Amino acid sequence: EKCGSAHSPSHMLYQCEKCGGFLKVIYDYPHSIGEDLKSEADAKKGATIMERWKSVLPIDQEELIDRVTLGEKETPLLKVPRLGEKLGLNRLFVKCEHLFPTASLKDRSMPLVVLKALEYGGDTVSIVSSGNAAASLSAYAAKAGLKTVIFVRGGASPSKLVKAAICGAILVRVDGHLSQLNDIFIKMRDTYGW
Repeated sequence: EKCGSAHSPSHMLYQCEKCGGFLKVIYDYPHSIGEDLKSEADAKKGATIMERWKSVLPIDQEELIDRVTLGEKETPLLKVPRLGEKLGLNRLFVKCEHLFPTASLKDRSMPLVVLKALEYGGDTVSIVSSGNAAASLSAYAAKAGLKTVIFVRGGASPSKLVKAAICGAILVRVDGHLSQLNDIFIKMRDTYGW
């Protein structure tokens, strides 16, 4: 994003190869895509999120969707008038994300993360997390038959990590600062190709 370089989604990258900056996904779709997407999504109501939105997701092998999905579907918006009134808002809604398989909004992105790992030929996924992202990644990776390695800080709450452990994740606890944890994670990820 810093230097404006373009990279292909056909190979796994974490940062810009030229400047080291974070990557930003830019879709090259016509301006009228909104209406097309709405009608397409409406036609696929009840399908999993990846099935419903696959035309705009970077999925090369659609047959992998069934290997990854845990049945995550769109969640409802609930009107909360009393909270809205306190905040001075006429129409306030909250998204009911606890209805996802691991009870977390992370279940919106992790199926795609795991699917891309399969497309890239990976056998292990890893993340720095001490909570919802760890649980979600572990659940979808377990469904797909991938190993999961979760890097956590020494003071992480065991109650937050139990979901990941139940799904078979390997938990690596690092006592130290977050920067040390990230350095170890990056070294292991790059060394083993996770």
